[in-house]
Formats: sequence, C-alpha cells, structure tokens
Amino acid sequence: MLRDKLGNARSSKKDEFYTLYKDVKFELDHYIDQFKDKVIYCPCDTEESAFVKYFLELKAKGLIKELLYTSLQSGIDFLSDTAIDNYKRSDVVITNPPFSLFRPFLSLLNSLNKKFIIWGNTNALTYKLVMNLLVHNKILLGHIANKTCEFVVHEDYASCPASKAYKKDNTYYIKVPAISTFTNLNVNRISSLILTRHFDDSYIKYDNFDAVNCNKATDIPIDYNEYIGVPVTYLTKHDPAKFDIIGLFNHYDRLDFENGIITGTEVKLDKPPWRTRGPCINGKALYARLVIKKKINN
Repeated sequence: MLRDKLGNARSSKKDEFYTLYKDVKFELDHYIDQFKDKVIYCPCDTEESAFVKYFLELKAKGLIKELLYTSLQSGIDFLSDTAIDNYKRSDVVITNPPFSLFRPFLSLLNSLNKKFIIWGNTNALTYKLVMNLLVHNKILLGHIANKTCEFVVHEDYASCPASKAYKKDNTYYIKVPAISTFTNLNVNRISSLILTRHFDDSYIKYDNFDAVNCNKATDIPIDYNEYIGVPVTYLTKHDPAKFDIIGLFNHYDRLDFENGIITGTEVKLDKPPWRTRGPCINGKALYARLVIKKKINN
C-alpha cells in the first residue's frame, strides 16, 4: 500500500507544488554547518528543482559531500530500487513532498531513521505521527513556520476551476497559507518567546481537562508548573529547553499521553456540536490546543 501511494505520487500534476529558490535558501542556509561532508538526497526533485540547484551550489563550494536526486528521464518513484538505495546512502533527506502524501512520506523517513527537512502544511501538527514525534523531541518546526508561501504550479493545476493560480512571466503561481518545514536536525532557533505574566485568578481552566488555557503563547505564566493549553501555533516559538510538549488536546482522539493525544471528558454543549471531548470553557468549544508543561529545572 505504501508503495502504491508513494510510488505513484507524481502521476498527477495537480499535486505538484514547486518550492521557490528564495524559500529553499532561507530555510536551508540555517543548516549549512550540519550539511558539511554529508550526502544529501532530494527524492522528489529533478535538476529543475530549487532544492537541487541550491545543493549543486553547495557542492561546487565543497560544502556537501554528494547530492543525490532524480533525473528527468527516469521519473520519480519514492520506493523504486534506486530510491531505496539512495535513502540508504544518504545522510539527510530534504524535499517538498506532495502535500497529500506527507504522512506516508514522513512515516517512511521515520522507519528508515533518516535525518530530514521536509515541507508541509502546518495542519500536519494534528497528525498522530507528528504529535508522537513532537512529544518525544524527535521533530521540530523549522524556520519557515506557519507562513504563507508562494509556489510554482503546473498548468494542469492552474486550469482547475477552483484553482487560485495566477500567471507571471509565463509561469503559474499560487499562494498557500500555513506552510511549515519539519525537521529532526538542530534548528538553532533564537527563541522569540519572552514571558512576563505571572499566574493569577484571571487564568481559566478547561471544563473537561485540568489545564489552564492561554489563547496566546505570550500569555503563558512564568510561574505555573502544571498543564497549560496553548494554540498549535505555539510551536513556532517552542523552546524544548524550557517546556515539554505533553500532547494535542482535540475533539476526536482518545486519551493517550504516550502518543501525544489528549482527550478530555465529554461535555454537553448548548449548540452543535452537541457534545465534545476537546477543549471547552464555560460550555464553549475551542480549537485544538497543545498541552505543555514547564520543565522542572526552569
């Protein structure tokens, strides 16, 4: 099944979003020291890709050992014999996989125990696999975190009736909100989260889970050591040295701290959805929240 999903990923041009060179460079320049003497594999990319162009420049400067990618002639198959050999040979996998195949692609990389930087939609944070990796400090958001990015798209996609693609200089583009990079490399992010508030009676706990709610990351109290619920976008500022991610508090999944899924007791609401197990305050359902907890030594 995985071979069917990944091996045929590029059969439809409507799932191809080509990352711009400026975004590739912005993200990857942060990791140049971690690419030194490494074999880089770009499994979703041909010589036309911005990823390939970027790494060919690094290779010419002696900043990487080798670059592996896919030739236009052979076509892209994530699970071909050549691809599997390239995964094994490579030190770091870097690409923008088709968004519809983000989960199986990440699962593949995780099963191969590979270092990676991959592009995806921020909504991927709600996937069980991603949350499990976050809880166990095996993945972080990169420097492109919950941003609107511009991509080049194929004419087939632009011709779709619902497409919002536009044309510039004979090339079709589309702007996509909530784009993030996901990586298990050292992000080296300078924390922009400055906390100044102290815990007091203004903080409200959820109706159905013993945690205080913070609608903004900057509302996190500096002197509270129990569970705290924050928006998923907190991850753009997350500092693993200061806080542990306990899991995702949402409306759909069971209570499962080990895999980062938290569901409260069911609450009856006065309007649809009539019942919810996700975060509620005074009978009002909220969007999913990350549950975090201050590290003991901070």
